[in-house]
Amino acid sequence: MRLRAVCGFGTWKACIAARPHKLVGYIAGWRDDAGDRMTGQTKRQKDMRKALRATFPRIAFADSEQVLQMGLAGHLRHLPISIALWQAATSHIRHAHTDYDLLLDEGYDREAARFFVMEDMNRVLEDWGCARRIEAGTSDDVD
Repeated sequence: MRLRAVCGFGTWKACIAARPHKLVGYIAGWRDDAGDRMTGQTKRQKDMRKALRATFPRIAFADSEQVLQMGLAGHLRHLPISIALWQAATSHIRHAHTDYDLLLDEGYDREAARFFVMEDMNRVLEDWGCARRIEAGTSDDVD
């Protein structure tokens, strides 16, 4: 399959040379010869990205990619997108943005460690623009 640029300059090199600040837009604009967009994503991946932007509008790119990767894991495939995304996000926040693993290493059990990091997790959710919060006693998360 041969690719062509849709930016009007003929080749991707000419596109980048003419407007290097638009590189991301040009890469997103590549099409195959039939004119179909080549996104390389399944419907579930696209829907998960949309749900991620809606649920966590201010999430950092690095965090969003890790949450998406976790949310698309095989063991969450049977779940609805909103639930898989919430479980992936809370698990990522717990392990990457709190002292949860340190508390486990110090001998706290899972429930106690989760209780102690709950405020930090809610703070991250607030920073990401999420309206939902974690409450004590909920165990809808995965590790």
